[in-house]
Amino acid sequence: MVPIFVGGALVYALSAGAGFLYWKIQSVPPGCRFCEDHVTPDELKRAYEDNASTYDGAIEIAEFLSLDSLRKNLIQDHAQGSKCLEVAVGTGRNFKHYPEGLTVMAVDSSPKMLLEAKKKIVNNDTITTTVADAHELIDTFGEKSFDTVVSTFGMCSFADPVKVLREIGSVVKKDGVILLLEHGKSAPQYSKSFSRWLGGEWLSAVLDFYAEKHAQRWGCWWNRDIVGIVEEAGLSVRNIETFQMGTVYAIVCAPATAE
Repeated sequence: MVPIFVGGALVYALSAGAGFLYWKIQSVPPGCRFCEDHVTPDELKRAYEDNASTYDGAIEIAEFLSLDSLRKNLIQDHAQGSKCLEVAVGTGRNFKHYPEGLTVMAVDSSPKMLLEAKKKIVNNDTITTTVADAHELIDTFGEKSFDTVVSTFGMCSFADPVKVLREIGSVVKKDGVILLLEHGKSAPQYSKSFSRWLGGEWLSAVLDFYAEKHAQRWGCWWNRDIVGIVEEAGLSVRNIETFQMGTVYAIVCAPATAE
């Protein structure tokens, strides 16, 4: 009898919570309610940098459950050539996954993030870090300089993600590869797992509702249209797969000029 009571109470609590959230979302007046203009690029950058020392601890569970394996699979399955650029490296969560023989230039706009990233470079002279603006990669490195370009969970924090992807498309070689692991609005249609039946517009609405607070806290717009951004940048998409009810994207693409 007790398990039935507990189960019923749990179902009731979940239903009530979902109903309240739906009511809250629907009660917000239409218009620019989730507009990125409400948080300036400077505020976004400041929030991003303020989280440098605590970021790893905050995402440790999510990394352990799935994100770290997604990083590993994307990089080890698709990285190519000998020269790699990692954009918006953050605290260097990808460093341990780069294969031997690949020289990595890791850049970020935040000196504090790079200080955390450097702690993960132990007896490894193949990874170099430097402060650089992802919006000015061509000026910094020149065109067609890298065989592989990696960006993981960076598009949410760029002031102009389309410009960044166009810069990435220019600094990678014509036959190079661009690897993106990002999060954004729910697109479960690209999922190959059971989660394709769970995500969708309702989840995107929840992300929209809390987007401004999340951006102010973490310096990240977690509700951006990732596929739309990639398409607008003109990159040639080879494969898209989503995870976590369509909110995490693994994208393999090439520069626009690639055939």
